[in-house]
Amino acid sequence: MDRNKEDLGAKNQLSQSVQQKINTTMIGALASIEEIFGYLWRDGDPQNEQERALYAMFQEVRNNILDKGNRQKRLSAEDLDNYSITRNRYRFDFVVKPRKGE
Repeated sequence: MDRNKEDLGAKNQLSQSVQQKINTTMIGALASIEEIFGYLWRDGDPQNEQERALYAMFQEVRNNILDKGNRQKRLSAEDLDNYSITRNRYRFDFVVKPRKGE
């Protein structure tokens, strides 16, 4: 494989890794909110006006988190396009030492 293809593959791999980490952060934040506060709106099944209002507020926060996270994903992809990226490979250096008595 020639070096340009390797570099493009490295850039794509890094981009995908960054995208996945941003996704994990967004989804993790939403999961934490739902885990701690979900009882306030009966975990998505609100029964009264107060629960419906709290659930609507959660949905607004959720949408804001997702919108901001998706914007950061786009911006990070654009940033990566401005760089040349080379993947560092493993390198092994073997040092041969003479045996005692040789």
